[in-house]
Amino acid sequence: MPRTVKKAAPKKTPAKRARKRLPVLTLAEWTRRALDDIAAIRRRRATYRIDMSYWHEPNPHVTAAGKSHAACVVCFAGAVLAAETDMSTGCDVTPGNLCNMYPNAPSLPREQVSGLENLMHVLNSLRTGNIRAAVSWAAQCSLVGYKSRLRCQKLQARDGTLGFHALTPVLVPSWCGDHDDDCTYAQWRNGMRRVVARLEELRI
Repeated sequence: MPRTVKKAAPKKTPAKRARKRLPVLTLAEWTRRALDDIAAIRRRRATYRIDMSYWHEPNPHVTAAGKSHAACVVCFAGAVLAAETDMSTGCDVTPGNLCNMYPNAPSLPREQVSGLENLMHVLNSLRTGNIRAAVSWAAQCSLVGYKSRLRCQKLQARDGTLGFHALTPVLVPSWCGDHDDDCTYAQWRNGMRRVVARLEELRI
């Protein structure tokens, strides 16, 4: 009988990683989402450390024995970057160099990178209650919904007119990161809830 030759199984090609599109939200919705993100990142202490002095970079804090507390240190905006994208913990990221870091977050759609840069500035402003600066950045942020952006532009146009106080800062207690205690963190979160309430009042 003739020998039957088994055909080799076709090689499986690796599936392409799906592009993860970031949502387009209002300013209030992004702030609430960012608060959830930083709470989640804060629980991942073996990987991340919160420090408002850094955007997203390898952890410069080391113990006396020379061992790092965590792989990556992030701020409020950096926590969103860590939670919402697949950015490597070894990346030294600022809004200005995010485009150069793109290969380290391959699932992020390239057309959303500039919007993410603006969003990082928005969140960095909001963490201290600076509504005016946040509105300025949000007015040109593609990750903020069209109606919300348009409203920000209108608020900017009215800013400085007599009797217009909508963009005055919201008092937010200072929280520098994980080296502060849990009570300070709780006070900061309460202040951020006031920020969300103000954004909702402004319909942005």
